[in-house]
Amino acid sequence: MPQDQQVDTITLAQQARGTAKPVDPEMLDTLFIGLLRSVTLFDDARRFMSSNQFRPGEEAHYACLWGVLCDLREEFDQFSSQMLYDYLHREFRHNPTMLHPNMQARLLHQGPGGLLFEAFTAEVSHIDTSYCRALMRNFLLERTVLSPLRQMMTPIDQGLYADGLPDFLQAVQRQQEQIMAIESLPTEDPVPTAGETIQQAIPKYGTGLKFIDDPLGGVSPGAVYGLLAVTGGGKTTLGFHLATSIAQNAYAYAVSHGFRPGLVAYFTYEESAVRLRPRLWSAAAQIPRDRLAAMTQLDTQLRTEVDPTSYEKYLAQEGEPKSELERWNMAKPWLSECVRIFDMSGSEQHPNAGTGMIDEIAAALEGWQIRTGQHIIMPIIDYAGLCCKRFMMANNQDDSKLRGHLSGFGHQCLHKIASRFHCPVWVFHQIAPAEAMKKNPATLLNHTQAAESRAFAENMVACGCVGIPDPENGVRRLNWSKVRDTRAEGQPPYLLQVSENYAHMIDVTDRFTVHQNRFITGDDASRLADVANPQGAAALQGRRPGREIAPEIDG
Repeated sequence: MPQDQQVDTITLAQQARGTAKPVDPEMLDTLFIGLLRSVTLFDDARRFMSSNQFRPGEEAHYACLWGVLCDLREEFDQFSSQMLYDYLHREFRHNPTMLHPNMQARLLHQGPGGLLFEAFTAEVSHIDTSYCRALMRNFLLERTVLSPLRQMMTPIDQGLYADGLPDFLQAVQRQQEQIMAIESLPTEDPVPTAGETIQQAIPKYGTGLKFIDDPLGGVSPGAVYGLLAVTGGGKTTLGFHLATSIAQNAYAYAVSHGFRPGLVAYFTYEESAVRLRPRLWSAAAQIPRDRLAAMTQLDTQLRTEVDPTSYEKYLAQEGEPKSELERWNMAKPWLSECVRIFDMSGSEQHPNAGTGMIDEIAAALEGWQIRTGQHIIMPIIDYAGLCCKRFMMANNQDDSKLRGHLSGFGHQCLHKIASRFHCPVWVFHQIAPAEAMKKNPATLLNHTQAAESRAFAENMVACGCVGIPDPENGVRRLNWSKVRDTRAEGQPPYLLQVSENYAHMIDVTDRFTVHQNRFITGDDASRLADVANPQGAAALQGRRPGREIAPEIDG
């Protein structure tokens, strides 16, 4: 949210405002009459209400009745007046002190003033369930939001600071949002009303990476995308390539149209930001990562002239080459404005970050918006498994909880980040191929093979799987195993290769092909098609040692 839209809480607290009447016994009687006669209302209430929300003493009979109603609904799927009378009479005979005699009579008296009597003799048509629903909402707001908030503030009134207040306020906000939704139904009219403006589909925009844009048609704000890879499969390299491509394009578009560009936020849980920065610089300025990592002053140590004998000879094929310093100076404006690494790895620089899972990510993004006024273009989370494990360690959870956290990861990202900030979210995670697959780089991997969770890709628009790199040439397959858009149906997997020079993932689909569970160049494939004798195959094998290549003969 931009800074000019933030609420000034100090001014808001000083404003004069009215007071609301607390829930009284008459309101609770009306609410329970509705609960006793409307199963739908009762089932809605059971999602939120509990016996400990009633005040001890003066509301003990409501707590007792609520507990009995829940037990009967759970055991018999229903409750009637006779069932309730029998159940309560039996309970009070066995334990006469469980409820004061006056309160027992308040429930069981079979005449005016008896709660069960009034509920089951009332005409159903005279029971306003909408009013009862509003009473339930007010009761829940009072007992689960306002009362706990008042208790939490008590130490502050005494000059003390309530420990854990930010987490508590966040929980209160979530509770309030759920309560406020009680009166609404999650449905829309199937036919537009006269004059209604029909909401159009959210347009997609390109990432600048062909192997993402072609099969997916770009990415959509408000959607979650997944990427799985084996250890060493290139997740982080692809992540920085994606981040810098998006950031550079967004910066150029914003500058040309006269507005401030947004931010690509990279959340790292495996390596510290300090260790990752050279890889980011490499992706942004097309300078070898090893050279950057060995430098102490980039502006003075980068070459000022193009060296045609070095890696820079490849840049000449893409146009007029520029020196390292020129490329770095060209990248610095958009890199400093549009990219930030959020260090969640527990590093020495930020030891307390990275233990709050998705809530912490959402809070960091909102904090950045509040502090800078810059909107979020795209968060990239690298990677989900470690994000969950760091949260579990901080909360003393055992490994059995990991599957549940990962299975709900996409859902939480969708609602807490993508929808909230109206941006696409990329979630990286490891894939756990079987041992047999590790011997076969050409095997297509699937999102159901995600480590610790077959349901990892739920609530994601698409999920791509990067396969095992071929040990001879580093080629690996990218298989979009889940895509909601039919655009990717029938498309063959992409072949990718990490650049030898910079932190880029290169599409080499046009240069390589699959042959006997390995990847060979197009030239080799052509030779194999022409060679139909052992001598030719042997000659080819001799030119590429360590691989058994045999000719394929039709017929």
